Amino acid sequence: MDIYIDTVFYRAREQDNSIKDITGIDPYKEMGPAPYSKAKTNRMSPAGISYLYVAEDKDTAFSECCLNGKRAVIAEFKLKDSLQIIDFSRSSFYWAGSIFEDDYDHDGRWISSFLKSFVNEITMLVDDEVEDHSYDYAATQVIAEYLRSKHYDGVCFKSSVSDGKSYVFFCGPDTEHTPDAYPYPFGDPYLSDMLPILQPFTEHFDIGYIEVIDVLNDGKAGNVIETRML
Repeated sequence: MDIYIDTVFYRAREQDNSIKDITGIDPYKEMGPAPYSKAKTNRMSPAGISYLYVAEDKDTAFSECCLNGKRAVIAEFKLKDSLQIIDFSRSSFYWAGSIFEDDYDHDGRWISSFLKSFVNEITMLVDDEVEDHSYDYAATQVIAEYLRSKHYDGVCFKSSVSDGKSYVFFCGPDTEHTPDAYPYPFGDPYLSDMLPILQPFTEHFDIGYIEVIDVLNDGKAGNVIETRML
């Protein structure tokens, strides 16, 4: 699936003291992927690997970050070039044909079954009371690394907590804006042959604006408190 120039996505976080004044922060640092030293285990990336997680709309971004009833800062990410991703939000992926037809592909049935199982994995709710989700996310992290090794730029899938889609792009923080960031896979010659070094997200995205929003209890966007155009 190709995603084209000027497509917009959204990334949100709860407003705390570090981003209380949105006029005085660096949006590319505060709203971009976390530095690798602070990257926690996530659905498509283990601890220490930082990808760009965004949503197709604001409400999905709020829901993914559990910001119901809170004050949030949200950033608009605008794509600067076309990217190719794997779309796991579709209901079907591979048609093996009818068992009664000459072109029936039995192996294709296994492919379809695997993809459906994988979609269930990436859209499954996890227990929020469990702090470490390394076990829950192991399978999806392995598949994400495999797809990155094949030079795909990311994946999208249906949100497990909203009606919208979530996107993961295989790009990391920008060292210009985040000095303690460094490129995964950390300059190891062997890994560099197997996996491309992560590009900073600023190679592909501009931030159009950031704004402060009161999120309603149902996870929907409420009043816009402040907007800063970039």
